[in-house]
Amino acid sequence: MSTATTDIVQAGRRGRSLAAFGTALLIAAEAVVSTVGSETVSDHTAGAGLVSEALLGVAFLTAALALVFFLPRRVPARVACLPGIAASALTGVAMLGVTVTGEEWPEPIVTVLVLVNLAGLVAQGVIGWRARVWPWWAGLLVSLFLPAMFFLPNPVNSVTMALIWAGVGLAGRRP
Repeated sequence: MSTATTDIVQAGRRGRSLAAFGTALLIAAEAVVSTVGSETVSDHTAGAGLVSEALLGVAFLTAALALVFFLPRRVPARVACLPGIAASALTGVAMLGVTVTGEEWPEPIVTVLVLVNLAGLVAQGVIGWRARVWPWWAGLLVSLFLPAMFFLPNPVNSVTMALIWAGVGLAGRRP
């Protein structure tokens, strides 16, 4: 491999790890905020709830970026991963929108976003493993991200989600 190609590969590895570790850090910060301000965390328009929503919104955007860095090389696999990446990014935008406007998105739209996000993350977890973009356990972690968010109590869900993205970051460091 030429030096230029090696530099590009190394930059890609660093980028995907940094984006995944950044996501983990943002979610860990959200865990602290939701623990300290547990009384007001359900109100996403003020106080701890506003900060929590903003941190998770940015975390979803950095997660989408990390998933872009982890895209498989083959075009059909890339195309299959795009809905999940788009849904993750749109979820981040929606969460940040709540912090700016003070209004939650309509529930049917949120439900569609969550379902597309879930299907996309599971698909990318499996496709990434099959394409050898990451080890099987990293694909499993990506697939479990949204179930952890919705089915575990606060702040256990945030700690679990941060650990998931830290694991993905570790997977990104491998050759």
